[in-house]
This record gives sequence, C-alpha cells and structure tokens, in this order.
Amino acid sequence: MINLESVRMSFRFLLLCVFPGVAFAIPRDARPVDAPDWPEDFRLHLEGASTVTLGKELVLEFANKGVHDIAVEHPEKGAPVLRVWDDGKLVRGPEEVPALLATGAKDYPDSTLDLGADFTAVTRFETLGDGTLFSVCPPAGKWEPQAKALFVRDGKLVYDIGWLGEMVCTVEVNDGKPHTAALSVKDGTARLWVDGRQVAEKAEFSNPDKKEHIFKVGRAAPDFGGDFGKGRIHEVKVWKRALPGNEIGLLFKKDGKGANTPDFTHVPNAGQRPLIKGGSGWVQALERSDHSQIVAGWNDKTLAEGKTIYQSLCVTCHGTKEQPGSLPTALRFSEGVFKNGSDPYSMYLTLTHGYGQMVAQPQYTTEQKYSVIQYIRETFLRPYNPSQLTEINLTSLPRGLARGQKEKADTSKPPYQRMELGNFLMWTLQVAPGAIAQKAIAVRLDDGPGGVTKGRAWMVYDHDTMSVATATTGDFVDWKGIAFDGSHGTHTSLTGEKQFINPVGPGWASPAGKWDDDARVLGKDGKRYGPLPQEWAKFEGVYEQGNRVVIAATIRGARVLESPGWIDYGTTPVFIRTLNVGDVPIIDTSIARHVLRIAPDSVNVVLSGQGELKRENGFWVASLPSGAKSRFFISRTDPASLETLAKTFTASLDLDPLTKGGPSRWAQSTTTTSVAGKDDEAFVADEFPLPLENPWQSWLRPGGFDFTPDGKAAVVAMWNGDVWRVEGVMDKAPAKLTWRRIASG
Repeated sequence: MINLESVRMSFRFLLLCVFPGVAFAIPRDARPVDAPDWPEDFRLHLEGASTVTLGKELVLEFANKGVHDIAVEHPEKGAPVLRVWDDGKLVRGPEEVPALLATGAKDYPDSTLDLGADFTAVTRFETLGDGTLFSVCPPAGKWEPQAKALFVRDGKLVYDIGWLGEMVCTVEVNDGKPHTAALSVKDGTARLWVDGRQVAEKAEFSNPDKKEHIFKVGRAAPDFGGDFGKGRIHEVKVWKRALPGNEIGLLFKKDGKGANTPDFTHVPNAGQRPLIKGGSGWVQALERSDHSQIVAGWNDKTLAEGKTIYQSLCVTCHGTKEQPGSLPTALRFSEGVFKNGSDPYSMYLTLTHGYGQMVAQPQYTTEQKYSVIQYIRETFLRPYNPSQLTEINLTSLPRGLARGQKEKADTSKPPYQRMELGNFLMWTLQVAPGAIAQKAIAVRLDDGPGGVTKGRAWMVYDHDTMSVATATTGDFVDWKGIAFDGSHGTHTSLTGEKQFINPVGPGWASPAGKWDDDARVLGKDGKRYGPLPQEWAKFEGVYEQGNRVVIAATIRGARVLESPGWIDYGTTPVFIRTLNVGDVPIIDTSIARHVLRIAPDSVNVVLSGQGELKRENGFWVASLPSGAKSRFFISRTDPASLETLAKTFTASLDLDPLTKGGPSRWAQSTTTTSVAGKDDEAFVADEFPLPLENPWQSWLRPGGFDFTPDGKAAVVAMWNGDVWRVEGVMDKAPAKLTWRRIASG
C-alpha cells in the first residue's frame, strides 16, 4: 500500500523548477521567484549572471555565473537591512537601506468617499507594529484639522479626527495574527468593532471632510499615524452609509462576503517583488537563526548536547537501536523510513511543527533542535540506516535575520515544573521503597497560588484501594517518569517528609469485615494490581470547589465523601480527614458499620463527630455508622496538644455543599487562529495551533479529542492531565479558535 502523504512530501522536496537552460531543486518551504506572494523578510537565491532591481535607486548587478544571495529584512526599529553574498561570501552589508521600505500604501485622490458623513469602513489586516490603516487627509504636508485616520498606536486601534479628539479601543492587535476592524459613523456617533466585538463608541464624534483631502490606505500625513510597515493590509472596504447591526455582523463572517457590495474596495497588489533579469533561483523566508551556520558548525560539543536532549525526551517514544520506544508507531531511527523527510531541514520542521502523532517541541531553540538532528544522523542513520542519511546542502538551508532578536535557551524550570497542574495530581507515585500508589491522587492542602506543585503539604490517596497512602510536607516529587523528564523504568517518587505511611492495600474493610488484599489481580511479580471489586469499593471521582477537594466513592453500596485538610503546626503538622458516609444498605447488623484504616499507631489520632476509634494490629481503625459525619486529626504531636488543636478547627462536617459546584476554576480563555490547508495538495488538512502561551504555562501535548454533541466545539485531552474546550473548529479557516481549560489533574 502506497503512503500518499509520504510520496507528496518527498515530491515537494524534490520539486524541480525549470528556467531557460537551468534545472535545479527548490528547497522545502522555498518558493519560485515568480510566486505571487513573497515573505516580508526574504532571502533571494540566484544562480547565473543576473540583474536585480530592488527599488528605483537600488540595482544589483551579478556579472559572474556563480551563486548569489540577497537578504532583505524589516527589523522592529530602523530602516530595512540589506545583505548580499557571492558564492557564499558576504560582500555587502548588513546595511540599512531606507529605499527598501515598502509600506504597500496607496493614495486614492479620485475617490468620492466622505468620512464626514455617515459611513462604514472595514479592513482586514495583520501587524507586528503600529501604523495607519486608512485616512482622509492632505495629499501632502502635515496633519491638520478635520483630517481623519484609523491607525494602530502602541498596539491598539485609534480613530482620530484632527483637532476634535480620538477614540481608542483597549484590544491589542499587533500580535501578527489576522484581525478585522470595522468603523461606522451614524448621526455623529462613531463605533468601532474588532473581530466581531464592539470595542469603542463615542458620541458627537464627526466632522466634515475638507474638499482638498484625499483617501489614503496604509498612511496618513508624514507627521501623524505612521506608515503601515510592519504587517499587511489585506483589504479596505467602505460603504457610503452606516450599515445596520445585522450587516455589521456579516463583515466578520467568511471575509465579509455576505455583506452588500461596498462603494469602495482596496485590495493590494501581490507581495512586492524585485525585478529580476537573467539567472534562475528561488526565494525563502529569513529565520531568527541562521540554519546553514548552525549545521556548518556541528562538532563534538553539539553532538553531546544532542545526545543529552535525545536521552531525556526522544528516547521515550523512539527508543534506541537495542530497545524499542514506548510508542509502537514512532519511527525507530536505526531501521525505519522517515515519512516527513530525513534531510536536516525536514527533521527540523518536524521538531518545530510536529507531524502525525509527533507533537511540536517549542521548548528547544533552533540550535538545540539541530543538535538532536546531528545526534540522530551520527548515532542511528550513518552506521545502521544509511539509506535515510541525506547529503547536506548548506546553500538550501534558511539564512537568519541580521537584526532579529537572537534565540536563547530556556534556562528556567522544565515545562512540567512551570505548569500549574491544579490543586491535585493523579499519577503513579512511589511512596517508599516497595510501596507504590498505582492510582495516586496527591492533593495540595495549604492555600496559595501555583497549584499542587507549589504547595507545602499533601495528602496522597490511592483510588485503586480507596486508601490514604501517606501525608507529606516540604518538597513534592522528583519529576522522574516518562511524561515528565522522559526517563524509562522509573516511578515518580514523593520527595518530601512522610508524616505517616499506610501499607499498600485496602483502606476499608471488605463486606466480610476482612483486610486481606486477595481480591485484586495478582501480577507476575507477586504483587496485587487494579481496583478492589465494585461491591467492596468503587472510586467515583473528584469534586473541586475553590481550594477544597472532595473524593467520592461507593463503599459497600454506600456513597462516601472524603475531603483532606491540615493545620500548620510547625514540625508536627496536623492532617485532617473529613468523611461523610451515606446510608448502608446492609441488613446484617454485625457488619452494618463501615470500618476504615486511618493511620499507623505510631502517630496520634483524634476523632471528632460520629463513630468509634481504636488501636488494632498496629493501626488506628475507625468504625462509622450509616449517615456518619466524622473528622480525624492525625499528627506526631502529643495527644493533649492534638485534642486542643482539634477543638479549634470549626469547619463544617457536611461535605455535600462542596459537590454542588462553585465559581469557574479556569475562567480565562486564550485564542489562536486556524490555518487553511492548500486545496491543490494531495491531502487537504487545516491546522489548529495550540495555545502554547497560556495563563497556566500548560505543557500542551494532545493525547485525544472528541466533539461536543452539537459538533461545534472540540474537547482535547492533554498528556499531563489538562482538558481544553475549543470553539471555532468548524468555522472556515482562517478562523478564531477560542481555547478554554475545563479540567486539570
């Protein structure tokens, strides 16, 4: 069976463009010189004698038949920067060349638009800076009274009427993402919308146009608003009337195609390209880092860095020559065939954007990614899989920006430690040597921001056995394990001080009143695994309200709720277990009470509320009647002090209100923009970028997804416990995607 996707990707890499007398391969992600759109920051690669006209006052002559490269970039500040190479040697630049500034601005002196009357204007744009979207002002000279402009200042949209005032919105639009803005004036009241939402309104904000003023796109007066030079204006449309609300809404759907025909439309010409005579070549976007320099500089140090990264991350799924990885579909580099290209740049793109089940790795710099690529080539491909070892063509690799901000390695904590996981973590945790809570729920007990990882005290449950495994203080865990530091054969271990430890086994006596752990599955290692039988104990789930956590279970047919807590008492903290027992549907009065193991008798325990407490076979064991509401205080402090502390704790024993819901835990949302697939490719697939920058620093590695019953939204589950709801997935790309975190743990 032929893998069409693999064929398509290989075809793209080997695509030949034929020019008179010359045939050459276009690098992946490069474009032919006659492409309709060029990147704003580009590298033009030419072979053969040629003449390149970059502007009226800038013509570059290449008389020899060698290889020539021209790089033009538009930095955040200052004039455009030019660099020129001949046969790989830099012969000019980097130098600032103001003549290269191309704003895409255009004047319309013959338009009959009147922004002094009722009107509606809409513009679609994207920008990383400031500048004017459109204006009505003098054809030349300074800003003056009655002139008008809609422009971006400090990232926010501003509508200004000369000497009358301004209307400012609070929404930032200089994020490089597509935005649509609509401005309407009716009966002197101006209103502004951004991406479908009204963001500003100002009454008595209109002034007649001056007869000599003209309509401009992309600029205003030389001393006002600034040219629109850090982005792109896709279109400007104007109606000579104030559109009603329903038509305003249509402007933000399907690129405004549902609205009535405008009186004026500005659509810019295709991306401005140099005039090229002779030679043949291609154009490529400039990157933040120079890929060719990075690869040319490979050495033993970069190889060692690549090995470190591979062994901490990649080995988890891809394995080694001797040991397969944990993901059966992941490529074994020593023997497999690459689906997305095995040349260094294709491997870089896979690391950067992901491919199939391979997720993007944004935490690494370009240099770090190429170090991993070097390690894979030298460790697996060269000795064992030479058919996948491609020759390196440095010329085809992207060049970097001269004035761009250099990439820096993230020296802060790794992503799994920066992430706010919520108030509890459900994971397999090693409590002590030989004692592992296979289905642990680690609950943070102290108040404060940052979630479970930033706490000082925890209660750890095992919901397989419905028991409390331990209570700890100080540090949390060592972050070992496949989903954290990527290590194999390890268990994430609790590293804090264990205040007490219960043995692995049932937390509640069986329906027959026994403690024997003989009803669970027996493993090959002689240990018991899996949950207790449902007629004995069944985990139901976790409730959260504020910082309170309630664990729900069915014990011998009765609903049981438990919530942990603590009292900070220096070196002898007090841990609290509050329990509510539902009705017990058992007739035999000899076993009508529920019996649970509280803690080893090496610590002290005080009971408040209903039930009985006694020492039994080295443990504190409680017997709770039907309907009991009980609280247990556990500590290494002396019994008298514990009794006194217990009396000071006045929280309600009733846990039921905590199961009724409360304020939203994750009220904030974040947005990305979907990317439309190309209709002319073998497979058409839209891209839905993850909100990698989010308020909780969540490490987003999708594990599965589904759709809501109405099919309008998706629900995406992440490897580290997050669940996100995504609105906008069914809207035609490019479309706004609204991501909201709805669960964690």
